[in-house]
Amino acid sequence: MSIKDKTITRISFVFLCMLIGTALGIYLQSFPIVSRYFYNFVDWSFDVKKIDWILLSFSFFIKVNINLMTIIFGMFGIWMARK
Repeated sequence: MSIKDKTITRISFVFLCMLIGTALGIYLQSFPIVSRYFYNFVDWSFDVKKIDWILLSFSFFIKVNINLMTIIFGMFGIWMARK
């Protein structure tokens, strides 16, 4: 495995950990006891309603949520990727 492949694998692992952490943080927001700890402090979205090309029409929506679990799992992913 080359250095480039290892780097891509490590970066992918960190992003996967952040994605799992974000999903877990959004899930934990549904419980009133811990919801105040896991609020989204970054809530950003980008929406393109409609793009028409000659034979193709599509739209897309991108949303980014960052909460406490995103940070915790991101740090865990970095820690595990260094090993």
